[in-house]
Amino acid sequence: MTHNPFKKNRRLFSNNRLLLPFVILSILSLSLLFVDVFAVYALRSNSGAMSTIFDYETWANNRFSSELTRFTAASSQSSSLQTQLDSVQAQLVSAQSEIKLYQTTYGQVESGDVHPTIGPDGQPITLVGNPAATDPTFAQLESFLLSDKTDQNTYVPGAYVCADFARDVYNNAEKAGIRAAFVGIEFTGNSPGHALNAFMTTDKGLIFIDCTGLEEPQTEPVNNDKIVTVKIGIDYQPVGLFPVNGQTVTYADLGTITDVQVDW
Repeated sequence: MTHNPFKKNRRLFSNNRLLLPFVILSILSLSLLFVDVFAVYALRSNSGAMSTIFDYETWANNRFSSELTRFTAASSQSSSLQTQLDSVQAQLVSAQSEIKLYQTTYGQVESGDVHPTIGPDGQPITLVGNPAATDPTFAQLESFLLSDKTDQNTYVPGAYVCADFARDVYNNAEKAGIRAAFVGIEFTGNSPGHALNAFMTTDKGLIFIDCTGLEEPQTEPVNNDKIVTVKIGIDYQPVGLFPVNGQTVTYADLGTITDVQVDW
């Protein structure tokens, strides 16, 4: 029989092949163990840095949540403000339309601390307003006019005329806490201007009142408080506010109105 010198070596090699996976597995286990130990050491060695990172991450999350909440609230508020702005703009457009119609109907409208110093008849006037005065009801206005005796004064050309009547009614009303307006009117042709008063009643709207008294030697009617419709383009036709003996008194037509200036 022929002797094979490699047979024993093959047997050894075969046995070694069985050990190889065990060796590799052992090496991997040791490697993983080393990595775990190193990782634990590294974490312990850098525990301060890790704590700082964790704290920063917590702060960043909280800050983000806070800013997100603020942004959401700001967006909601912005939407609400835009809605309010749209509403105000709509009201402004409506108010401008009303002012244009008011000016077309009644002429110039003024308000403030500076009042006219000269009446439509060229006579000087002094108006004394009351910041606390308020708009009356129509019944309150009637009650005031009945108690106020300005309409019983005598009309004296060049001395005590329509502007003086309107001034006194204005000042008396404001003193009584009733908001009043001094009104100047111009007519067509060479007709002189005229003055009267206006009141914004809370139940019947704008009311024009003419309290100009009678010129001598007239003595009737005793009460000369008049109500009149005032609009540009129509005739100035006052009628008695309070009937006399059950009859409504109609006064002279002063002419066609061309301009109206209302001063509150």
